[in-house]
Amino acid sequence: MLKIRVIQTFKKGNKIIGYRIQDVSNNRVMDVETLHLKNAIADKKCEAVNMTLTTDGRLVQHKEYNISNKKEVKQIINKNDSISLEQELKKLETNDYQNRGGNYPRSGVADTISVYSNFVEASFKNTSEGVAKSWLKRFVESKGYTVEKTYSHQDGDYYNDWVIAQCKISNNKENLKKQSTVDKYSSTIASVKQRFDKILDIYKDNKFTEITGKTGGDTITYRVYNDGTITERWNNMVLTSENIYTRVSCSDTYNCRDFIEELITYQVKNKQVSLFIDRTASNRSLKYKVIFYDWDKHDRAETDITFAVYPKKCIDHSNIIGNNSIYLSNAAMQRNFREILKALGRLYNLPICNKHI
Repeated sequence: MLKIRVIQTFKKGNKIIGYRIQDVSNNRVMDVETLHLKNAIADKKCEAVNMTLTTDGRLVQHKEYNISNKKEVKQIINKNDSISLEQELKKLETNDYQNRGGNYPRSGVADTISVYSNFVEASFKNTSEGVAKSWLKRFVESKGYTVEKTYSHQDGDYYNDWVIAQCKISNNKENLKKQSTVDKYSSTIASVKQRFDKILDIYKDNKFTEITGKTGGDTITYRVYNDGTITERWNNMVLTSENIYTRVSCSDTYNCRDFIEELITYQVKNKQVSLFIDRTASNRSLKYKVIFYDWDKHDRAETDITFAVYPKKCIDHSNIIGNNSIYLSNAAMQRNFREILKALGRLYNLPICNKHI
């Protein structure tokens, strides 16, 4: 049974309308309505270690927790710092991060983002827990915050239907005195320029600045968005099956921990192909996903690598979801995808499906 601790009450006038609770096992924090918490305790779905549900339906504090709970609350929430940090984090909240309207949510990208105290929470559709945690951590860090810990759990009717990821934000003075967006943008542009041996081109848009230059003999493009986030693009990079096999073979795939790793196998102008390796430590399994990007259109398509067993064993892939015209209309992407399949076939000593030969 889930054990929780009530750390704060919310009132409207003299009426308690909700509680802030903390999971005893992992310190995750969330806000719940009064009725929902009472029903969960009555149905024995959770146990409040510092509260008791009376026969007349009231939640009252255990006597032995009266003093210690107040000390705990002070330890968990430094009120002044927490309020100011939460106010900053609240700016990240959105009910439609993908701007999808009524369309079906894309996988691998947050659908909604919420904030509770110094926790940022995001919901994901058809996304693994590893990808969800990795995406949310990068998103929060790109906004200038320090992540102490990440969590995730299943929240749908079937595996990876809906996944919830959480980041606990470090409640320190550096976060509270975060740079303004303008200062951060200017300092980011300056730091990006210092990465180049020679700058070839600078392109400015309303939403970003794109800087292309030479470093170590390679041509690289960095895109710096107005909020200070950076995306990196290596121009004209195409890996063969031999390159991919070597890189995947050297991947940290046997470390006993959850992880997600991205290997970019194709990058030409505005097109990119990425191979994602997703490891689940609990059952020591590996999953492979390939995502095709069109950065100009801000669109993508994706497919999972499958290991077919009938009518014969081979490497194949699931149906391509998303905008599959990104893949179908680009012969170079299709060739690179075959190189990925050939590399994984060599890794697992399996042939690739006939339709890809």
